[in-house]
Formats: sequence, C-alpha cells, structure tokens
Amino acid sequence: MKYFSILLMSFAASLSVQAAEALKPGEIAYSTVAVLRIRATPDLKGKQIGKLEKGDSLRVVQITGDEVTVDEKKARWVEFEFNGQKGYAFAGFLSSEWPLLAHSAKQWTKIEKKNAADLAKRKKAAENPAPDEPAPFSECLNVSGYGYPAEYEAGCTARKIDAIRKLQKSRDLSRNDAVNEYGDAYCRGWLEHEQAGLNCSFGGDNLKPFPISD
Repeated sequence: MKYFSILLMSFAASLSVQAAEALKPGEIAYSTVAVLRIRATPDLKGKQIGKLEKGDSLRVVQITGDEVTVDEKKARWVEFEFNGQKGYAFAGFLSSEWPLLAHSAKQWTKIEKKNAADLAKRKKAAENPAPDEPAPFSECLNVSGYGYPAEYEAGCTARKIDAIRKLQKSRDLSRNDAVNEYGDAYCRGWLEHEQAGLNCSFGGDNLKPFPISD
C-alpha cells in the first residue's frame, strides 16, 4: 500500500505567516522565530515556563487572551499543552506553515526551479515509457526530491522523535499512525519521502533513514 500525502506534492514553507486569528483548534502551528517564550498565562507578564525554537510545533487548543504588540506584530495568544500543563505562546510568531530551516529563501527559490524542471522531465518520460517499463504511479510524478530531505531532517528534531515514540508506545500505534497523530509536517514529510523512495524511482538529495523503524 503506497503511503503519500499532500506534503510531498506542495511544499508548505512559504515565507508568509498566516494570520494568528486564522489558526484553528486542533491545528498544528510552528514557531517562526529562533526563540518563542512559553508562558503560564496569556500575557507578557506571565511566568516563562519554557520556550520553542524555530520549527518547533504545537497543537492549538484555542486562541485566547488580550491582543498585544510584540516587535510590531499584533496578536493574541495560542493555548496548548506543554509538559502536561497549559502553556501560552504569542500567536504573532506562530504559523500553520512550516518555516525553512536548512535553506535561505533565495536558496529555496533555486531549489523550487530545480524540482520543477525535474518533475517536468519525469512526467514527459512517463508519457512515452520504454516498452518493458511499467507506468509509474501517478503520485510518483509529484514527488519533489531536491531540498526536502535537509528540511525534514532539520525540523524533525530529537525532541519530536522522542514524543512520537512515547505516543506510539502509549497508544499502541504503528509508526505511520503515530507520526500522523503527532502531526508535525517535518516528521511526516521525512517518513513519507522515505516511503516514496521505496515505491518510486526518482532522483534527488540523499535522505537518512527515518529514526523510528517499523
């Protein structure tokens, strides 16, 4: 059974940050700044109980608290579970779109052009396959191989892998189900790209094996 998702077909790391109020309960949001303070209450004077780094993810419980301004950004607060308790982070520095970690915006523009050319080449070849070659799966013609591996590995941190392992064990889930349940786009992309590598013959950057085995 082939294992694909929209993550392999459309990279979500645009530079635009979604309006904080548009974040929905249950949605995964990503820190877009190097250090994002987590507070015990939804206000700037709230006690700091932790921090998120760029690319760290959380699952939104609700948007709450009063609107405040930080570095010229106006937004309210995202409530989420942090180490078994309620935590609050300034929504102005959170986005539903995962940020670039391993590449600059300029580098990514070049990577996107390279992927587009590679995809066009593979689609053209699929229209006239060699007589002895089977037609590729349609999903395989949408897999972008350049740039993604580095982003996946940079974003799917050891902390996230540890959380996925704990989720897998506590819920008795398969590796795929645990990664999907956790919801982090970097980790999902890594696993799905690895699976696509087994099912599709496409070129691209090298990708290390996903840290959790079946």
